[in-house]
Amino acid sequence: MTPNVVSSGVTLAVDIGTFYVSAAVVSGFFGCAFIAFHVLDRSTSGILPWGIAYLLVTGGLVLTLYEPVLPLLIHGPVAHAMFILAVVLLDAGTRRETRSVPAWFGVGLPAAAFVLGLFFSYAIPSAPARLEVLLVGIAAGTGMTAARLMRRSREAEEGLHTALFTFAVFYTVLALSVVILAIAAPLVGPIHSLLAPHPIHAVLLPALMLFLIGAGMSKLWVHYMRAYAEARYAATVDPLTGVKNRRYVMPEFERLFQRAQREDRVLACMMLDADAFKSINDSYGHRKGDEVLQLLAQRITAVVREYDLVGRYGGEEFIIVVSDLGREDVVGMADRIHQSVRETPASGLRLTISLGVAFLSSEDERADDLIQRADRALYRAKRAGRDQVVVDEYEPELSRRSGPTV
Repeated sequence: MTPNVVSSGVTLAVDIGTFYVSAAVVSGFFGCAFIAFHVLDRSTSGILPWGIAYLLVTGGLVLTLYEPVLPLLIHGPVAHAMFILAVVLLDAGTRRETRSVPAWFGVGLPAAAFVLGLFFSYAIPSAPARLEVLLVGIAAGTGMTAARLMRRSREAEEGLHTALFTFAVFYTVLALSVVILAIAAPLVGPIHSLLAPHPIHAVLLPALMLFLIGAGMSKLWVHYMRAYAEARYAATVDPLTGVKNRRYVMPEFERLFQRAQREDRVLACMMLDADAFKSINDSYGHRKGDEVLQLLAQRITAVVREYDLVGRYGGEEFIIVVSDLGREDVVGMADRIHQSVRETPASGLRLTISLGVAFLSSEDERADDLIQRADRALYRAKRAGRDQVVVDEYEPELSRRSGPTV
């Protein structure tokens, strides 16, 4: 009977060691990968703390594996401190994802866990108490991070929402697993060593491996989604004025044009140009000209509806596409934009604009035809003395629905 127990215990110990080796390899791989990402791209916020944290986990696991041949000073408080510091760094690396700043308990709990680890290593040496403190510290740290990630995932835009939610799930799995262990360990029996056979390993080791892989992949997924969103923003938004750029406007305008033709909707296009803008650049410099363009974009977006299409068409020229709004309301919108710019100095300078307005015609075959008519109306405004709104002569068919009034 006894040999079987001993044999079973030896086999379990070997399996535990093998599992720790596997976890150390996985953690080391992710740690090196995170640090490599940081070296290649310094803009990857939060990656470096995660790289260091994963390497600390690797170091703590290695020290645990060599516990029988190492003095208490090494395999006790040092390994304990490595795991606690890893939890702190992992949390710090998620600050951008959670849009939060460290709270006092976010720093105080790990510090308390570290101090208690030292206390139960030297003042009152007790491996079960020290390991219990470690479990509570990990549970508290990962639990707080999981809550912040879950809360942030509910506010995030589509795409990033899924990545953050998955991230939160892996954190939650580890936090709940460690909470269960912290409660159950004293009831099942004291833990004298992480290498010794104990029922907690049935939960701790799979949860640890799942977290290392799942959270690591989720972290990379979140960074990919952020990079994708930033690249998409850069590709569709004019960096100077903050409105859409021409690359985005033209396909979107074509989509609105096709829908308006198909569903018999009203569609209007405005072309807007800053009067005598070249003289501003020549007299005051391009920096002042840039400020004027930024303020002009702000005046436009303050008047139009949130879902109207506003873009920088080129230079000092802007395009505005308005759907489902009656002729008088569209012209009224153009007049309000004109007056808003005219009555309020832009960056200390008096600025005027000319606008051309055109409505969808049955003769228009593509969006560019409507743009051309709005552009011709704009140039008529320029030739007539600038500082005015000119509407294309074509009257939209009365059969088209005028849409809501603003």
